[in-house]
Amino acid sequence: MMYFTNSLSIISPKNRAWKKLVDWIRRFEHILILDECSLDALKMEIEAKVNEINAEHPKLKPIIFSGDNSQISGCISARVMSCGCPDTVFNLNYCVVKSTYAFSEDNSKETILLDSQKGGQS
Repeated sequence: MMYFTNSLSIISPKNRAWKKLVDWIRRFEHILILDECSLDALKMEIEAKVNEINAEHPKLKPIIFSGDNSQISGCISARVMSCGCPDTVFNLNYCVVKSTYAFSEDNSKETILLDSQKGGQS
C-alpha cells in the first residue's frame, strides 16, 4: 500500500531544540510513502532525529517520539512532558492512498480509479 502524509501540525517552537526538529520535519509534509517498509523507515528516521536532538541538548526536557503501528492511517508525533502534561512539538498524520489517476488517450484501458477496490494497492 502507498501512504500520503496529509497534514503536519506544528506548535510554535519553545526553544532551539524544538525549532531544529520543526524545521527538519517540514520536509515530510505532503509526501507519498511507497510501501509499509518505507513507512517504517520514515518512523525510524524521525525517531533517530529526535534522539540526536535530545543528545545535543541534554539540559532540556527530552522530546518523546511516538509513532503508531496502524497500517491504514495514523500519526507520528513528538512531545515534551511538562508538569505531567504533554506539550506537543508536532503531529504528522498519514493515510492510505486509495487510488491513483492517470490520463490515457487509449480508451480501451480502464482508468486507474478502480485501485480503491483492491485495497489501495497499485
